[in-house]
Amino acid sequence: MKKWLIISASVAICAVLLFVGFINFEKYKLKRDVEEYLLMKGYKSSDIISITTHYGKLPSFGAKVIFADEPEVMYFYLEDTDGVRQYATPANLGSDKTNSVFKHQEKKY
Repeated sequence: MKKWLIISASVAICAVLLFVGFINFEKYKLKRDVEEYLLMKGYKSSDIISITTHYGKLPSFGAKVIFADEPEVMYFYLEDTDGVRQYATPANLGSDKTNSVFKHQEKKY
């Protein structure tokens, strides 16, 4: 009985560690892919203040990007079968800045 408890606990711990490792790897990969996408679009590393990835409901993994010339605005990116794309800006998230022009808003979501 004690042997089965140890085996069960070991399997559970391994499963949790694998899940956490998978999430951290996916977040790291998304951050790298979003940065590469932005650099390919012509941005320089100095144009980007931060890229923060998160695990959520939908999209499962997303990235928030803040640009140096617009530090109060967050742009949201995801990666799907078509590659990295911007999926939201404050204008379509119900922000009080809906009449504003966002410098880095892409035409197509």
